[in-house]
Amino acid sequence: MDRKKIIQIIIFTVIVVGLGYLLWFLFWRTEVPITPPDTTPGQTGQLPDIGEGPPTGVVIDPITGLPISGNIGQSGGQIPTTPGQIGGQPTVSDRAIGGLTTAKTVIAKNITGVKPIGDGKSFNYYDSADNKFYRLTASGEVQPLSDKRFFNVDTVTWSPDGEKAILEYPDSTNIYYDFTQDKQVTLPRQMTEFDFSRTGTNIGFKWQSDLANDDWLGVATPDGSEIKFVEPMNNAGEDVQVAWSPNNQVIAFYREGRGLNQSEIYLIGQNGENFKSLTVQGRGFKGEWLDDGKNVIYQIYSEASGSRPMLWVTRADGDNIGMNNNSLGIQTWLDKCAIAGTNAYCAVPEYLPEGAAYVPEVADDIPDLFYRIDLTTGSKTLLAKPVGDLTKYTASEVMVSQDQSVLYFVDKATGGLYSINL
Repeated sequence: MDRKKIIQIIIFTVIVVGLGYLLWFLFWRTEVPITPPDTTPGQTGQLPDIGEGPPTGVVIDPITGLPISGNIGQSGGQIPTTPGQIGGQPTVSDRAIGGLTTAKTVIAKNITGVKPIGDGKSFNYYDSADNKFYRLTASGEVQPLSDKRFFNVDTVTWSPDGEKAILEYPDSTNIYYDFTQDKQVTLPRQMTEFDFSRTGTNIGFKWQSDLANDDWLGVATPDGSEIKFVEPMNNAGEDVQVAWSPNNQVIAFYREGRGLNQSEIYLIGQNGENFKSLTVQGRGFKGEWLDDGKNVIYQIYSEASGSRPMLWVTRADGDNIGMNNNSLGIQTWLDKCAIAGTNAYCAVPEYLPEGAAYVPEVADDIPDLFYRIDLTTGSKTLLAKPVGDLTKYTASEVMVSQDQSVLYFVDKATGGLYSINL
């Protein structure tokens, strides 16, 4: 065979083999699966953005950004299961020790204006279904406070002893009612946003006049007599919060913006006192006095928090105003907290979208976790994720017994009252 034919045979063979390999690669090759990298939360990989909500089936601790732990009270890992069981249903505790916790139904629905009485295990409340006021005793007995019906009450402000209340109605009608004497007094409709002094002998209020630039901050006796106008509010009424201090020296806060992410807070007294102001690192200030009368817990929002409400604490007495002004690292609203001594018990949404401070209603359908915050050290303890008759719980009010053994909350969707053993 001559050399030319040999070369042609070799070229032909190479072409046939190449075409065969190409056909195999395109149509008959079996792919080897590639194992993706491990992105388990708490290890390598990326956790979900706080504004996007938690992944399905995982409860995220909003403080650490990690799943609630199998080691109760810590973060990372998985929700605990029954001992000796692999997988299965999570364990539910009867006490708040950091995981899933039983929420017991105290009153099923339709209550507002809840006020703890005595040891904090009895309650006054308004039942919007039958328009009456009741007291629920610690033994579970329901007692009517009055035989009278109060239709369509919008807001209830209780005296410290729970024996008297100021009722506000949607048409701006205001009533002072003494339940011990069944005595009713109609207050001027210009009065609103009431707050009792700690002794119950006086009230602070806003006076919203029918005249332009004639709104006032005032004080009075609870029945509306002896009215005293303290400071003109003009058009700044929405920036004034009536908040009576335990020592009766301060009756309100006034907030004034200083740029996008800072505010000046003025403490207003009854007699024109010149208190030092407080500078806070955000907007939307709302505060509450601690029982010691020296400290204030407050909420603000800023760009740094993604316009989510953040809790802070500060000194607010005399020359100490503004000292120890520290963030508590908790994203929630002050209305969802109860103060007991130097502890705050707060319902904290599992996650909050950016801008939640502007539209609090976005959290109405987001389940809450419950935390205890030591206001002297700033330390936070995850207490419970409530489980029970409802599929999820979102608290509108939080209360705690005087001995701090039981936490109570009102569910926003049902208006029911629930308890958690601490």
